[in-house]
Amino acid sequence: MAGKGQGPGGNPAAFQIIKVTVKTLKEREEFAVWENSTIADFRGEIAKRFHAPTNLLFLIFAGKIVNDQDTLSQAGIHDGFTIHLVIRPQTRADDQPATFQHQPRACPWAEAPLAQLVGQIGACSVGMHPAF
Repeated sequence: MAGKGQGPGGNPAAFQIIKVTVKTLKEREEFAVWENSTIADFRGEIAKRFHAPTNLLFLIFAGKIVNDQDTLSQAGIHDGFTIHLVIRPQTRADDQPATFQHQPRACPWAEAPLAQLVGQIGACSVGMHPAF
């Protein structure tokens, strides 16, 4: 049996298969990957398992988004480690960002007799609507 860091027959192996856990807020999946796999390749495997496009996946390790060009070992990801996955929601082309437009409310005393408006003018200007 080959030990860690050794290939078949006890020869030193350049790279090992490692187990990495990928965790979202709701799910947790374990992957067996080569430690010299690029983050981009690993992201492709994650995309298949989580049924999401690769461009919407953000992999976070040690509080930082990992770079696609790095290998798992270059990013410091080793056997038994956990990577956090954020899947950004898809936006459709017809979705427009919500814009807030302030619509001033009419003062409820606008039609009231002048005698009732005395003393109420200040309340209306600061947004208060006392009942009368």
